Amino acid sequence: MRHTADAVRVLLVVADQQEARFSAVTVATEGDAAEDSTPPQEGGSAPHRRVRHRSATVVDQNAEDFDTTAADALRRTSPDLVVLAGEVQGRATLRSRMPDPLSVPLVETDRGGVTDSRARHVLDEELLQLATRHAQHKQRDDASRFHEAQGHRNTVQGSDQVLEAAESGALDMLFREAGTAARQEARILGAAARSGAGFALVPHGTGLAGGVAGILRFSPGG
Repeated sequence: MRHTADAVRVLLVVADQQEARFSAVTVATEGDAAEDSTPPQEGGSAPHRRVRHRSATVVDQNAEDFDTTAADALRRTSPDLVVLAGEVQGRATLRSRMPDPLSVPLVETDRGGVTDSRARHVLDEELLQLATRHAQHKQRDDASRFHEAQGHRNTVQGSDQVLEAAESGALDMLFREAGTAARQEARILGAAARSGAGFALVPHGTGLAGGVAGILRFSPGG
Protein backbone atom coordinates (compact mmCIF):
# COMPACT_ATOMS: atom_id res chain seq x y z
CA MET A 1 0.00 0.00 0.00
CA ARG A 2 2.63 2.55 1.06
CA HIS A 3 4.88 1.72 -1.88
CA THR A 4 2.32 3.07 -4.35
CA ALA A 5 1.12 6.08 -2.36
CA ASP A 6 3.68 8.45 -3.85
CA ALA A 7 3.65 6.90 -7.34
CA VAL A 8 2.25 9.17 -10.04
CA ARG A 9 0.58 7.51 -13.04
CA VAL A 10 1.05 9.60 -16.18
CA LEU A 11 -0.51 9.31 -19.62
CA LEU A 12 2.16 10.83 -21.86
CA VAL A 13 0.96 11.93 -25.30
CA VAL A 14 3.75 13.06 -27.63
CA ALA A 15 3.16 14.91 -30.90
CA ASP A 16 5.73 13.41 -33.30
CA GLN A 17 5.35 14.88 -36.81
CA GLN A 18 1.88 13.68 -37.90
CA GLU A 19 1.64 10.97 -35.26
CA ALA A 20 0.60 10.88 -31.63
CA ARG A 21 2.39 8.49 -29.30
CA PHE A 22 0.44 7.45 -26.18
CA SER A 23 2.63 6.06 -23.39
CA ALA A 24 1.68 4.76 -19.95
CA VAL A 25 4.32 6.05 -17.53
CA THR A 26 4.82 5.62 -13.80
CA VAL A 27 7.00 7.97 -11.78
CA ALA A 28 7.74 6.32 -8.45
CA THR A 29 10.23 6.15 -5.63
CA GLU A 30 12.52 3.15 -5.67
CA GLY A 31 13.39 1.23 -2.52
CA ASP A 32 11.76 1.44 0.88
CA ALA A 33 9.04 4.06 1.01
CA ALA A 34 9.66 5.12 4.62
CA GLU A 35 13.31 5.62 3.76
CA ASP A 36 12.76 7.36 0.45
CA SER A 37 9.91 9.67 1.42
CA THR A 38 12.28 12.50 2.29
CA PRO A 39 10.56 15.68 1.12
CA PRO A 40 11.99 16.90 -2.21
CA GLN A 41 13.13 20.43 -2.78
CA GLU A 42 10.43 22.67 -4.22
CA GLY A 43 10.42 22.28 -7.98
CA GLY A 44 12.95 19.44 -7.87
CA SER A 45 12.71 15.71 -8.33
CA ALA A 46 12.44 13.55 -5.22
CA PRO A 47 15.39 11.35 -4.26
CA HIS A 48 15.48 8.01 -6.10
CA ARG A 49 12.43 8.74 -8.24
CA ARG A 50 12.45 6.88 -11.53
CA VAL A 51 10.41 7.09 -14.74
CA ARG A 52 9.10 3.76 -15.98
CA HIS A 53 7.57 3.52 -19.46
CA ARG A 54 5.20 0.55 -19.58
CA SER A 55 3.55 0.62 -23.02
CA ALA A 56 3.08 2.80 -26.10
CA THR A 57 0.48 3.16 -28.84
CA VAL A 58 1.08 5.22 -32.00
CA VAL A 59 -1.79 6.70 -34.01
CA ASP A 60 -2.11 9.35 -36.74
CA GLN A 61 -3.16 12.68 -35.23
CA ASN A 62 -5.89 13.03 -37.84
CA ALA A 63 -7.08 9.43 -37.73
CA GLU A 64 -10.82 8.90 -37.40
CA ASP A 65 -10.24 6.56 -34.46
CA PHE A 66 -8.04 9.04 -32.56
CA ASP A 67 -10.82 9.83 -30.08
CA THR A 68 -11.33 6.13 -29.38
CA THR A 69 -7.60 5.57 -28.95
CA ALA A 70 -7.37 8.47 -26.49
CA ALA A 71 -10.37 7.25 -24.49
CA ASP A 72 -8.98 3.70 -24.37
CA ALA A 73 -5.58 4.97 -23.23
CA LEU A 74 -7.18 6.99 -20.43
CA ARG A 75 -9.24 4.01 -19.31
CA ARG A 76 -6.28 1.58 -19.33
CA THR A 77 -3.84 3.96 -17.67
CA SER A 78 -6.21 5.52 -15.11
CA PRO A 79 -3.72 8.40 -14.86
CA ASP A 80 -3.22 10.97 -12.14
CA LEU A 81 -1.85 13.37 -14.75
CA VAL A 82 -1.94 13.79 -18.55
CA VAL A 83 1.14 15.33 -20.17
CA LEU A 84 1.13 16.62 -23.76
CA ALA A 85 4.63 16.94 -25.25
CA GLY A 86 6.09 17.97 -28.59
CA GLU A 87 6.10 21.07 -30.76
CA VAL A 88 3.44 23.76 -30.34
CA GLN A 89 1.24 23.02 -33.36
CA GLY A 90 1.22 19.29 -32.67
CA ARG A 91 0.26 19.85 -29.04
CA ALA A 92 -2.56 22.16 -30.10
CA THR A 93 -3.91 19.43 -32.40
CA LEU A 94 -3.69 16.82 -29.65
CA ARG A 95 -5.32 19.09 -27.09
CA SER A 96 -8.25 19.78 -29.41
CA ARG A 97 -8.87 16.06 -29.85
CA MET A 98 -8.53 14.92 -26.25
CA PRO A 99 -11.75 14.12 -24.35
CA ASP A 100 -13.29 17.21 -22.79
CA PRO A 101 -13.57 17.58 -19.90
CA LEU A 102 -10.76 15.45 -18.52
CA SER A 103 -11.15 14.13 -14.99
CA VAL A 104 -7.44 14.69 -14.24
CA PRO A 105 -5.06 17.64 -14.70
CA LEU A 106 -3.48 18.19 -18.13
CA VAL A 107 -0.14 19.94 -18.54
CA GLU A 108 1.99 20.68 -21.60
CA THR A 109 5.72 20.75 -22.23
CA ASP A 110 7.96 21.51 -25.19
CA ARG A 111 11.01 19.91 -23.57
CA GLY A 112 12.40 16.69 -25.02
CA GLY A 113 10.79 14.20 -27.34
CA VAL A 114 11.11 10.69 -28.74
CA THR A 115 13.42 11.27 -31.72
CA ASP A 116 16.64 10.10 -30.04
CA SER A 117 18.12 9.09 -26.68
CA ARG A 118 19.03 12.65 -25.69
CA ALA A 119 15.52 13.93 -26.41
CA ARG A 120 14.02 11.02 -24.47
CA HIS A 121 16.31 11.73 -21.50
CA VAL A 122 15.28 15.41 -21.47
CA LEU A 123 11.62 14.40 -21.62
CA ASP A 124 12.08 11.95 -18.73
CA GLU A 125 13.66 14.71 -16.64
CA GLU A 126 10.67 16.94 -17.39
CA LEU A 127 8.28 14.14 -16.40
CA LEU A 128 10.14 13.81 -13.09
CA GLN A 129 9.63 17.52 -12.43
CA LEU A 130 5.96 17.53 -13.41
CA ALA A 131 5.13 14.37 -11.46
CA THR A 132 6.98 15.59 -8.37
CA ARG A 133 5.06 18.87 -8.37
CA HIS A 134 1.81 16.92 -8.79
CA ALA A 135 2.70 14.62 -5.87
CA GLN A 136 3.60 17.60 -3.67
CA HIS A 137 0.29 19.28 -4.49
CA LYS A 138 -1.63 16.08 -3.70
CA GLN A 139 0.17 15.70 -0.37
CA ARG A 140 -0.81 19.25 0.59
CA ASP A 141 -4.42 18.58 -0.44
CA ASP A 142 -4.49 15.38 1.62
CA ALA A 143 -3.08 17.23 4.64
CA SER A 144 -5.86 19.82 4.27
CA ARG A 145 -8.40 17.02 4.09
CA PHE A 146 -7.08 15.57 7.34
CA HIS A 147 -7.09 18.94 9.12
CA GLU A 148 -10.67 19.56 7.98
CA ALA A 149 -11.72 16.20 9.45
CA GLN A 150 -9.92 17.15 12.67
CA GLY A 151 -12.28 20.09 12.96
CA HIS A 152 -15.17 17.61 12.98
CA ARG A 153 -13.42 15.47 15.61
CA ASN A 154 -13.46 12.56 13.21
CA THR A 155 -9.79 11.56 13.36
CA VAL A 156 -7.27 9.52 15.31
CA GLN A 157 -3.51 9.94 15.63
CA GLY A 158 -0.67 7.79 16.88
CA SER A 159 0.12 4.14 16.19
CA ASP A 160 -2.01 2.58 18.93
CA GLN A 161 -5.20 4.50 18.15
CA VAL A 162 -4.81 4.12 14.39
CA LEU A 163 -4.17 0.38 14.71
CA GLU A 164 -7.26 -0.03 16.90
CA ALA A 165 -9.37 1.84 14.34
CA ALA A 166 -7.97 -0.20 11.45
CA GLU A 167 -8.53 -3.55 13.19
CA SER A 168 -12.11 -2.62 14.11
CA GLY A 169 -12.94 -1.55 10.55
CA ALA A 170 -13.51 2.04 11.68
CA LEU A 171 -10.64 3.49 9.64
CA ASP A 172 -11.71 5.17 6.41
CA MET A 173 -8.41 6.81 5.35
CA LEU A 174 -4.89 6.20 6.62
CA PHE A 175 -2.36 9.04 6.52
CA ARG A 176 1.39 8.67 6.87
CA GLU A 177 3.75 11.61 7.16
CA ALA A 178 6.54 11.59 4.57
CA GLY A 179 10.01 11.08 6.01
CA THR A 180 8.79 9.31 9.16
CA ALA A 181 8.51 5.69 10.27
CA ALA A 182 5.50 4.84 12.42
CA ARG A 183 5.63 2.27 15.19
CA GLN A 184 3.77 -0.98 14.29
CA GLU A 185 3.62 0.28 10.71
CA ALA A 186 3.42 -3.17 9.13
CA ARG A 187 0.45 -4.15 11.33
CA ILE A 188 -1.29 -0.85 10.65
CA LEU A 189 -0.83 -1.16 6.89
CA GLY A 190 -2.06 -4.75 6.89
CA ALA A 191 -5.15 -3.98 8.96
CA ALA A 192 -5.94 -0.89 6.88
CA ALA A 193 -5.66 -2.86 3.64
CA ARG A 194 -7.92 -5.64 4.94
CA SER A 195 -10.57 -3.11 5.99
CA GLY A 196 -10.51 -1.36 2.61
CA ALA A 197 -9.21 1.94 3.98
CA GLY A 198 -7.61 4.43 1.62
CA PHE A 199 -4.02 5.56 2.03
CA ALA A 200 -2.29 8.90 1.55
CA LEU A 201 1.02 10.59 2.24
CA VAL A 202 1.12 14.07 3.76
CA PRO A 203 4.11 16.44 3.70
CA HIS A 204 6.97 16.17 6.14
CA GLY A 205 6.32 18.64 8.93
CA THR A 206 2.54 18.14 9.01
CA GLY A 207 2.99 17.03 12.62
CA LEU A 208 1.04 13.77 12.78
CA ALA A 209 1.52 12.15 16.19
CA GLY A 210 3.93 9.27 15.66
CA GLY A 211 3.88 10.00 11.94
CA VAL A 212 0.51 8.31 11.37
CA ALA A 213 -3.16 9.28 11.60
CA GLY A 214 -6.55 8.45 10.16
CA ILE A 215 -10.04 9.63 9.31
CA LEU A 216 -12.78 7.48 10.80
CA ARG A 217 -15.91 5.90 9.33
CA PHE A 218 -17.30 5.60 12.85
CA SER A 219 -15.99 5.62 16.40
CA PRO A 220 -14.02 2.43 17.20
CA GLY A 221 -15.74 2.39 20.60
CA GLY A 222 -19.15 2.09 18.95
